[in-house]
Amino acid sequence: MILDGVAGNTREARQARRRLYEHDIANAPAWQRWSPYVKGFPDNAELLAAVIAQPDDDAPRLAYAAWLRALNHVYATTSTLDIAAFIDHQIRVARLWRIDPRRSVGPMPILNNYVPLRSSLRTVYGWNYKLAYELLELAADGLVGAGWFYRGFVEHVSMQARRFLEVADELYEAAPIRHLTLFGVAEVAAELAASPHLAQIRSLQLPNFITNRDVPGPVNPLTDDVIAVLAASPHLGRLAYLSLENQDALTQAAYRALVTSPHLPQLSCLEVVSRHVTHCEPEYDTDIPRWPRPFARHDEPLVLRYPEDWIAELERALGYVPCVHAEEHYGSYTPDLEAVVEHPIALDPAVMARRFQPIPPLGAKPPVKGMEYPDPLY
Repeated sequence: MILDGVAGNTREARQARRRLYEHDIANAPAWQRWSPYVKGFPDNAELLAAVIAQPDDDAPRLAYAAWLRALNHVYATTSTLDIAAFIDHQIRVARLWRIDPRRSVGPMPILNNYVPLRSSLRTVYGWNYKLAYELLELAADGLVGAGWFYRGFVEHVSMQARRFLEVADELYEAAPIRHLTLFGVAEVAAELAASPHLAQIRSLQLPNFITNRDVPGPVNPLTDDVIAVLAASPHLGRLAYLSLENQDALTQAAYRALVTSPHLPQLSCLEVVSRHVTHCEPEYDTDIPRWPRPFARHDEPLVLRYPEDWIAELERALGYVPCVHAEEHYGSYTPDLEAVVEHPIALDPAVMARRFQPIPPLGAKPPVKGMEYPDPLY
């Protein structure tokens, strides 16, 4: 029976609920067939499976966009021509960054006249968008959040680390995930480091901040020992971007473990953001730095401070460390993670020839523009 097994927070329950939604929509009058759980246009399962199976390859995504364009289907507010144009545009952005990661890529196209997706704002309102369809059940069960689009598909989610270990197979079957923001890492650090599912991850963000004004205290504090465990993971060989935000308990031991790890050969940007040191740039959103919320009105910018003293200390001991100089290689202290992933400087022989070479004493850093945020949205 179609209602069997729809309750619960399991993979089987999520699949049963989706069958129920699809059954209800299929049997409803045409004018009622608008649901966030059912795509508003026919899908090509084979092409979508190719996108998910080859997350680093542009060809399956372009083939999917070409199929949508040929379909030329309009249903309610969903146009396959708009979606195809969106995929094509985001792939062009990625290709531009492969050529020059310092360039400004400009705004993303607007889908359906109400979903602004820009280079630095990739979240969709409430997951209610058809290209996030395969992840909606995971989001509805509270397992994933912060779906960000890269190259036309959701590649980033945020979640608890223990949940990632539980549902990684299901997550990777639903979308071409390459970017993660994880919380609660310390509790499962060893299991996480041993997980082969990390092999697909190109960027990892481990922030330690309050995500809810009603919940006091840090939510993801890390220690040097936890970082050492992650740095020794044999499955992070393709990680290009690592962000440690407000991890004020970390010391030089953690940074050295990361930048000298033989298991992180592609690490090209180690971003350490703190509220307690020297360099200042404007940001938005007091609760979730670097994650501007689509419906929030930001009247006053938040100033975050970007540390320089830890870099100087690190390089006095090791010599030049390329991955801590995003302003030199990406033109910003806080580059878009896609610029780093699409153009990892760790694969540039000229840059890596300077690695750990002695450097002169550091002077004052020149002013470099940080990541630009769109105007506040309503």
